[in-house]
Amino acid sequence: MRRRRPLAALLAVALLVGFLLVLGPERVVRDLSRADPRLVVLACLSTFGALASWSEAQRRLHHAAGATAAPGAFGLAYVTGVFLKLTLPGGRAGGPAVMAYALGRETRLGFERDLTAVLTGKVVGFLGCVPPALVGLAFVGVPAPVADAVSVPVGRALLPATAGLTVTLGVVATAVGRRPGLVRTAVHRLAAVGRATVGRLSTRVATRLARPRVEEALDRAAGTLASIRGDRRALAWALIFAALGWCLAALPLYLAFAALGAPVPLALALFVVPAGTVANGVPLPGGIGGVELALTGLLVALTGLPVATVGAAVLLYRATGDGFSALLGGVGVAVRPGGRPTAADVEE
Repeated sequence: MRRRRPLAALLAVALLVGFLLVLGPERVVRDLSRADPRLVVLACLSTFGALASWSEAQRRLHHAAGATAAPGAFGLAYVTGVFLKLTLPGGRAGGPAVMAYALGRETRLGFERDLTAVLTGKVVGFLGCVPPALVGLAFVGVPAPVADAVSVPVGRALLPATAGLTVTLGVVATAVGRRPGLVRTAVHRLAAVGRATVGRLSTRVATRLARPRVEEALDRAAGTLASIRGDRRALAWALIFAALGWCLAALPLYLAFAALGAPVPLALALFVVPAGTVANGVPLPGGIGGVELALTGLLVALTGLPVATVGAAVLLYRATGDGFSALLGGVGVAVRPGGRPTAADVEE
C-alpha cells in the first residue's frame, strides 16, 4: 500500500502537467494572473462556509447517535478528515472510513458507530445536493437560453438522465432502509470472502472478520442508525446544513469564471459541482488530474467557451475549493490536540 503512494502522486502530477500542456501553460498563467483577487478571496470564504455547514450537518447526526463533542472541537476533527481524504491516495474513495477515524478521536463512540453516522451523513449529503443540482440543471436545460454561453441542448439531454439517476438512487436507498436484513446479509458475505482470501494470509484480518465480531459490529451499527432515525429534528437540520453547504460549495466555481472575466450562470455551477464529485472516485490524492479533466470536458460541453478559458477557471476553482480545504485541514491537523494522525493510523 505504501509503495503505491509515490506512484499515485507521480500519476497525479503527470495528469496535471499533461492537462496544462493541452491548455497551453502560458495562456493559463496569463489568465490566472489577471484573476480578480477580491473574487478569489470571496471564493475561499465560500469554501470555508461550505465546510462549516457540512461539519455542522455531520455533528447533528453524531449528536443524535450519542456523541457530545463541542462544535469547535468537532469542526477541527472534521477538517482533519477532509485533509486526510484530500491527501491520501484513494482517500476520496475511502472517505467514510477516513472521516470516521478522524471524528472518532473526538466523539469516542467507537469506529462502527462513527462509521454508521458518517455513512448516514453521506446519504443526507446526497439528498442535500439534489435540490440545488436539479434547480441548476432545470435552468440550464430550459428551452430559452439562460445565457448566451450556455449550451441548452446539452442541458436538456442531462436533465432526464440526472432525474432518472436521482429517482433510482432514492428507490434503492428506500429499499435498503426498509429491509436492513439485506445489508446485514451482504456484510456477512463480504466478511466470509475476506476470511477465505486475505484471512488465510493474516490472522489479524481473520480475527477481525470472524462472524461473531462482525455480528457485534452490525448490532452496534444498527443501534446507532436507530438512534439517528429516531431524531427527526437532527435529521431535518442536517439536511438543511447539507443543502446550504452544497450551495456555498458551488460559489467558488461561479466566482472562478467571474474572476477571469468569463461569467457563467450560477445555475450552471449549482449543477456542475455536485455532478463533478463523481470524478473524485479516481484513486489519486485529491483526485488531482482526473477531476480537472472531467470538469473541463463537462463545462466545455455546457458553455461552449474556449478550452483554455474553461481550464484556467477549473484550476482556479480547484485551488479555492479543494486546495483551500486542504490548507484549512492542514491547519486543523497542526493545532488539534492529541497529535497528528498518520496514514498508518487510518489504515489500522
